[in-house]
Amino acid sequence: MPIVINSPRDGDTLACGHVLVTPEATKRLGFGGTGYAILPDESCICYDCAHARDVEALRTAEHWVAYLSADGKQIHDWPGYALMTVTRSWETESRVFGRLSHTTWIRAVDTHGAEWHGRGPGRGMYVRLTRKGLKRGGR
Repeated sequence: MPIVINSPRDGDTLACGHVLVTPEATKRLGFGGTGYAILPDESCICYDCAHARDVEALRTAEHWVAYLSADGKQIHDWPGYALMTVTRSWETESRVFGRLSHTTWIRAVDTHGAEWHGRGPGRGMYVRLTRKGLKRGGR
C-alpha cells in the first residue's frame, strides 16, 4: 500500500465532507487509530463513514474479514464499530508441525439479519467469515 504523503490533520475536511478529529486515545498515547480510512483512490473518509460503507457492503458480501471483540460477543470493523453479533463460538486445539494451535470458530448474525460462519485465532484477533449458504469454493 502506498504511503500517503499528504495525510490529513485535525481540522481538515475529508472526502466524505466531515472534519477530521483525531481520537483522544491517539492524542494521549502518541499512537493508535488515525480517525480516518484511506480508500483505494487514496482519498480519506472519517471512521463513521467507513463504518457506514462496511454496513452497506455487508448486504451483498459473500466473504468478510473483521475482528472478534475482546469479550467474544461481537464482530467489529477496523474503527471498532459492531458489524455482527456472535450467536455461538467454540475453540479447538490441534497440533501443527508439533506446535499447539488454537482456532476459534464463530457463528454470527450481521446488522441486516444474515447469518455468517468463520474462524480465527481468538478473541481480539481477526476472523474470516463466509455468508451462510455459500458452497465451498465461493458460490
